[in-house]
Parts: sequence; structure tokens; C-alpha cells
Amino acid sequence: MKLRWFRSKRTVWFLMISIIPVLVFGVAAYTMGVGIIKDEINRTSLVSLSQLDEQISQTMTQVQQTTGQMSLQTNMQEIISIGAAPTLGSLATTNAAVRDLGSLSSSIDYIESVYLYHFDQETLLTGVGLYSAGAVRFPDWQWMPDMLDQVREKKQSFWLVPRIKTESSGAQIQVLTYIRLMPMLYDTPKAALIADLDLSYFSGMMSSFPFGTPGNVLVFTSDHEMLMHADGGTALTERQESRIRRLIQENGEARVGTTVELREASLFATVYRSPHNGWSYIMAIPSDAPNQNVQLLQRMIMATTLGLSLLALFSAYFSYNRFQKGVQHLVELLFKNGRKGAEEQTEWDSTYEGGVKLIERRISSLFQEMDEKRLQWKAQLPQLRDHFLISALMGYSETVEKLRHQHGERLDIFRHAAFAVIIIQPDEFRDSGRFREDDRSLFLFAATNIGRELLSEDMIVESVVTPRHGVLILNLPAEHTDKQLMEQAEVLRHTTKQYLKQTVTIGTGPIVDSFNELAGSYRSALSAMQWIWGGAGDEVVGLAHDAPGSIGELAYPHRTELELIAHMREGNGEGAYASFEAFVLAVRPFTLAASKTFYMQLLVSMMREFHDIDEWTASLVQRNPYVELDGHQEQEELSEWFLRELIMPLVGAVERLRKFRAQSIVEQTLGLIEEHYAHDLSLAMAAEKLGISQSHLSQLFKDEVGATFIQYVTQFRVDAAKRLLAKTELTISEIAKEVGYGNAQQLIRVFKKLEGGTPGEYRNCLKA
Repeated sequence: MKLRWFRSKRTVWFLMISIIPVLVFGVAAYTMGVGIIKDEINRTSLVSLSQLDEQISQTMTQVQQTTGQMSLQTNMQEIISIGAAPTLGSLATTNAAVRDLGSLSSSIDYIESVYLYHFDQETLLTGVGLYSAGAVRFPDWQWMPDMLDQVREKKQSFWLVPRIKTESSGAQIQVLTYIRLMPMLYDTPKAALIADLDLSYFSGMMSSFPFGTPGNVLVFTSDHEMLMHADGGTALTERQESRIRRLIQENGEARVGTTVELREASLFATVYRSPHNGWSYIMAIPSDAPNQNVQLLQRMIMATTLGLSLLALFSAYFSYNRFQKGVQHLVELLFKNGRKGAEEQTEWDSTYEGGVKLIERRISSLFQEMDEKRLQWKAQLPQLRDHFLISALMGYSETVEKLRHQHGERLDIFRHAAFAVIIIQPDEFRDSGRFREDDRSLFLFAATNIGRELLSEDMIVESVVTPRHGVLILNLPAEHTDKQLMEQAEVLRHTTKQYLKQTVTIGTGPIVDSFNELAGSYRSALSAMQWIWGGAGDEVVGLAHDAPGSIGELAYPHRTELELIAHMREGNGEGAYASFEAFVLAVRPFTLAASKTFYMQLLVSMMREFHDIDEWTASLVQRNPYVELDGHQEQEELSEWFLRELIMPLVGAVERLRKFRAQSIVEQTLGLIEEHYAHDLSLAMAAEKLGISQSHLSQLFKDEVGATFIQYVTQFRVDAAKRLLAKTELTISEIAKEVGYGNAQQLIRVFKKLEGGTPGEYRNCLKA
């Protein structure tokens, strides 16, 4: 009896059991949806934080390179070589150094200030003047104790992270301070370069957060000290900030690379640890923003699951035959491949038909939702591509391989073997131009699009836009040469200037043989851009061609430039000519565009170094040497013009000025001798009063007078003694004191050596 009853109801049981997969589907869909949202927060946050970390790291590296280059400049080396005298304030070199410090801090956005501290004279040079150590009118001396501690440990350079700087107005700001001690491998330091980085510059780098929500980025040092807090539109409460600090301090390593929900603080927090310096980056967004998406998904899945469950129970009360026909009808409606004849459709009662139609609507809604999710995934592909390319540029090989493994087909965008990088950086935006500084991202987007259009015929081009640059990643045919790459970069520079009415500086990296070496090409291009930070812009910088088909690192002949400037400063025409010939030979293997860049850099160095040569600078004011330089189209013509119009006139002007200054110094020295010969007169005293070195004064005096300083003073004193012997009745001892000798024996010995007899014999001869 029971068995017969069970068999009669078996369809009902089977249909009721079918509810279980529906419930399992609902739970699984909800769990997966929550996981997807959390993973999306984690992924996008880590990408943003890694980019921010890389930008900060690159900026700190650029500061180290810039201060290193500045420490090697001629005027800096001259200041380092000065001891306790002469005073820095009396030297023209000091004025040049002050101008360079001011120029550096004003030309680079992220550098807040640059100082040069001289240990022997305890003097600080800034972009606005000189200050004695501890001067009250210069309030920022907090770095001094830390610097002295590092000197005792023989450190060459170091960072103070972070440091509170006091402004002249009394306001206090937080900065990163880099200190480089000079000279290299010192026993006792002579000077120190101090550069302060403005942390507010880094705060502005963070502009987007997951799901477009307002958020916060906090940066902590390896000692858990807060370094930076970027507010993305909503401020953190003290409770929330305290909870984030605890997250770092309590089991921080276990949280690195993950997103956790801080329920008591109502935040989602993603933790990223910098591979460069061990700093911790936290991105915090309000937990209710992603939860809105989770709650919407939860309601949709619960409603769908409940509806399907009720329909399954409702359908279980009907016969197996009618349910089978209903399913057949449902399949026909969904896929539109069944019979459409009205005579072949089953007549359903209104209740059952309503249930089937409800199933139809629910399943259609489910398919529609799946389509929407698929579209959302496709919308994420550009972000995935950018993350893939940026990881390759930064050298994150593990991330690149992981993304290739997960999304190989979608990221398979390159088919050639060779790669190179071009970096586009806008020069200073002019008020009269089409773009302003606020339009930088728009300009970079337009410039990279121009690059893609120009270059895509010969190669595969992908682009990435960073806050400061536009980057073109070039996938080149194997036969593509570096010379062709430089020429195409020149075309891009000219086209951008023509259509966007804005000049740009373009850096090219070397061609590499695989995608995994792309980071090296990118770093070389960045180094080239950094190297010309003080240049005129509107140029292409990159690599030199050492031999046909080969390529080497960017090699500006800096040492030759220093030798050339030294010869010109001495007025040495032959030495200047020889050094310039060496400079010409060094830049000859370069393209014309690159050579013009180097000649332009040499001209800038000459104008900076010899701005005090009025005769030469006045001739430049009447013309535009930059335009004249750019107008030459042949290497030989350019070098001849540079030698004829710039170097030789400068050497002549320096020689005339040196002669005039030498005559002036010697005249002042002769006046000092005449005024002080009767006292304790020495070469050191005269040099100190004139503000020049003893060796320089000695050489000038001998060249102009024909005798050494001591010889001239000795002869002057003897001549004065002869006048006193002839016109007075003073004793020999009294005359000795009158002319600067301590006793009569000194005068007698010197007098006899020069005149051939004693002072007494000379007086007797006069009387006779």
C-alpha cells in the first residue's frame, strides 16, 4: 500500500528535491558576487597603490640623481674646495651657486627647497641668500643634529623621513629631506646639499578610488610613523585613523596585499608594502559604498531563489505529463526553435500558465544579468591592460607572468620580437597657449593618440598615461634600427607642436629584444629626461650611436665641458680650442637632433658660468643664439659656427677682463704695500684683504710687476730706508722700525744684500 502510494507520488518527490539545486545556486551566486566585489576592491587598490609607490620611488631617485649632478658642477666644486677663508660672501662663485639653488627649487615641482651647508665657515647657502649657522632669521635648522650624527657614522647620503620644516612665516609643514655630504669618500666633510621634498605634491597623485567612491590613502614608514595622508573627499575620524594604525602594528605582515573589512571603523582597507623602502600604503574606502552593490545583489538573488523555489513547489502538484509539456513550451519560448503552430500548443489552465510565465521572466532576467556582468567585465579590460603594461614598465615580472597566465588571450597584443619606449613630457605651459597646467592629462592623452596614429603603420603601439608623462610602448619589427626610432621621435615632436601648439620633450629608450626587458628601456628614457632638467626643452633626447647598428648609453661629454669651461675661464685660447675639438669629436656620432641638444646644453652651461662677462653677454642680448643654433642643418657647419661666434669671442672677452682685473688687483696690492710696509705686512694679509687666494695673488703680482711679492716689499722697504738715511738723522735701529723690520740687524742684512753695503756706509757716502 505504502509502496503504491510512493510510486504514485514519485514525480512530486522528484520535483520537490529539485528545489535543492535552486537553493545551492542562490547561495553560491551570492557568495561569488561578494567575493568578486571584494577582489575588485583589492585588485584596483593594489594597482593604484603600486603606481603611487613607484612614482614616489622614482621621484626620490630623481632627487638623488639631480643633487649628485649638481654636486659635480664647477661652482659647487669651487665652494667645496674653499676652507675657512676667504668668506663665501665675497666670491662671485657664491652668487652663481645661490642662483643655481634657487633655479633648481623653482623649476622642479616636488622640490620645496634646496640648501648648501659649508662646514668650515658654518654658512648656509639658499636660493635667496646666505645665513650663518643657527641664525634666527632662518628658522629651519631641525636637520642639523641628524646630519651631524650621520657625519660621525661616515654616511655619504641619507633620507630624513619624515621631517617637520619651519617656514619663515612660522608655519610648519611635513617634508622628506635628502642630505648628500661632499666630497665623495670624505674623512672630514666640506659641504652638504640638503633637498626638501613637498609631501603635498605626492598627495595630489592619488585621484581615483575603487567604485568611484571618496577614500583616503595613508603612508606609514617602516617604523609605523605616518608619512602622508591623502584625503580623497572624505575625512577620517580619529577612531578610524586609530584603527588603521592598529592594523599596521598588529600582524601587519599577514595583511600585506589583502583587503580587510574593519567593521568597527566602517572601512575597507587594502594594505600594500613597498618593495623599495618597506613603507606601508593603506587605501581606505567607506564600507557602505561597495556594500550597496552587495546588498543589491543579495536582494536580487534572494528574490530569484525564492521565486524559483515557489514555482518548483507549485509545479510539483501537477502531473508529470503536463509538467513535461510545460517545460517543452518553456524551451520553445526561450530558444525559439520549437513548433509555433497554435494548434500544437498545450492548453494550460490560468494558474499553471502564470507559473510558467513567471519562470520565463525569471530565467530571462537571469540571462540579462549574466549579459550585464559580461559587459562589466569587458569594461574592466582597459584597466587590466593598463595594469599589465605598467607592471612591465616597472619591471614587476611576477605580476606580468601572473596576468599572462590568467588572461593570456586578452593580453596577447604584441607579435614582434623587439620593443622600445618613448616618453612624452610637455614643456612649461604658456599662458598664451592652448593648454594650461590643469589640462596636462588631456594634453598627454591627445599627444599619445597622435603618437599611435603616426607610428602604428610600421609597428604595434600601446600607450599609457601617467600624471607626468605619456608613454608609448613600441613593438618593433626585428629590422627596425635605433636611428629610425630617433627620426620617428623627431617627427612626433614636430607633429605634436604643429597640431597641439605646445612644445614637448621626448625621451627614447634603447631597443630591447624581449618584453621582459621593457623596464630597462623605460628607465633609460626616464634617465635621459631627468638628465636635461635644466635644458631648453622642445627636443628629443635618447641614445648615442657608437657604431653602425650598435647603440650605447646616453653619453654627454661632461668632463670635456668642464675642461673647456676651465680653459675659457683662464682665457686660454689654445686650450679652449683643443677642448672644443674633443667635444666635437664626442658628439659627432650622434644624430643632428641629439647633437643640437648637446650644443644647446653647452651653451646653457657657458651662459650660466660666464654671465658676469658683460662684453660677451651684451653681444648675446642683441641676437638669439638658440634660434641661430637650431637653424644649422649640418654637424660641421654647426661646430664651426659655435667656435667662431661663441667660444673664441668669449675667450677674448675673458682674457681682456682677466687682464683688467689683474691690473686692478695689483694696483690695490701696491696701495696696500705703500700703506702697510712699515707694519707686519705679508702675502696672506694682502690676499685676505683682497678676497683672493695667496697663490692667485702671488701669480698675478709676478706677472704684472715682474717680481715676487716678497722681493717687491723688500725693495720698497730698502728704498724707504735710503730716503730716511738721506733726509733724517735717525739711528739705524729707528730706521729699521720705521720701515717694518724688528731690529737693526735685519735691516743691515737685507740692505747689504741689495745695495752691496751697510746702511751706515750708504749714509757716509752721501755725506762725503
